Amino acid sequence: MAEPHLLMVLVDALRHDQVDAVRMPFLHEMARAGSCGATQEAFAGQLRPAFFAGLWPNESKVGHLFCYDPLSSPFKAARFVPSWVDRWPHLAWWVRRGVVASARRTEARRGHRGSASYCYLAEIPTRRLPLFAFSEKTLPWEDRGLPRPGLLDILSAQGMPWLHLAYPVIDQRTAFLTSAALSRIRAAHRFVFIHYAQLDWTGHEHGPEGDHASSTAAAIDDSLRTVWHHAASLWPNPKLLVFGDHGMVTVRGVVDVKDALQALPLRHGRDYAVFLDSTVARFWFLGEKARTPITERLAGLRGGRWLTEEDLEELHLRGGARENGEAFWLLDDGLVIMPSYFQRTVRPAGMHGYHPSVRDNWGALVTSDDSAPRQAVPLTDVFPLALRILGLETLTVLP
Repeated sequence: MAEPHLLMVLVDALRHDQVDAVRMPFLHEMARAGSCGATQEAFAGQLRPAFFAGLWPNESKVGHLFCYDPLSSPFKAARFVPSWVDRWPHLAWWVRRGVVASARRTEARRGHRGSASYCYLAEIPTRRLPLFAFSEKTLPWEDRGLPRPGLLDILSAQGMPWLHLAYPVIDQRTAFLTSAALSRIRAAHRFVFIHYAQLDWTGHEHGPEGDHASSTAAAIDDSLRTVWHHAASLWPNPKLLVFGDHGMVTVRGVVDVKDALQALPLRHGRDYAVFLDSTVARFWFLGEKARTPITERLAGLRGGRWLTEEDLEELHLRGGARENGEAFWLLDDGLVIMPSYFQRTVRPAGMHGYHPSVRDNWGALVTSDDSAPRQAVPLTDVFPLALRILGLETLTVLP
């Protein structure tokens, strides 16, 4: 039997129940001939360490996109911006453009090629930017870009050529990825990774149900069919692994955490710091003065709950970097924080990032053979699954 060649595809926000004969007939047929399961999103916004190296947040020290790090923040130029600038959108656009350029130069100078490449400000208030930095500074395809050897490190160490077509170094639109894959995949590649993003974009804007999501999924399915047949024509023993890093939950309401905190006699940046992600508020207490009033205030706010010590253990957050969060207030499924540091005024129609037990937050997992587990598994299981398909399951350390 010829050595296996693996086409591993991340379809961002491919929900476990979207692989059906109507929306995705090619992938559905592959699942019927091979195997199909589901993935549970790791409790982190940056998920590459999970599926490329099997690392949980407390192992990779990479959590959500932004972390609390005022000493190393690349946004220190924002310290000199007056607080009223954000009230003038046109002026704020120009000011924040300069802050981004400065941050990119800073990250590049530090050798942080990952964060330099995807650097942006989301909708973080300008004056609060100097409190934060990026948690993922290097990327899995960089040399030793992860705390321990990942899939690409192992392939390189074995002299096996690989190709990645993925964010943030390539356009993630479906048509572009199709063209790029057809022109770049070679017979010599033992492994190819492709990251489709448009289903995630559509899910946030229009929700996971309805015509927009169905047509986007169908276009990706057509692309997958084309790319797979091309790869299979080059490789003597082709294998396919397709997964969603998470699903997408229909948004049904909002929670105003900002308003709840403003009622407290505390000062942000002196008594505490908070990062308002879409589904979780992450806190750092800069003195004991803030802990009790914030804990009590949000404990009485409907729509979410504080993660307990048991939750932190279950979600592999205990022992992680403090910069990624000291305390976490997690929303119930279907709710989003608004205003947040990602959505200030426009409510999204779909969201992910909820507790792993939420079924609509589960991604799909499909393989062309019978290697995929039939039940929901953590996203970290994609890494050993890919190694098994490639016949490299014993090579988890570099020679």
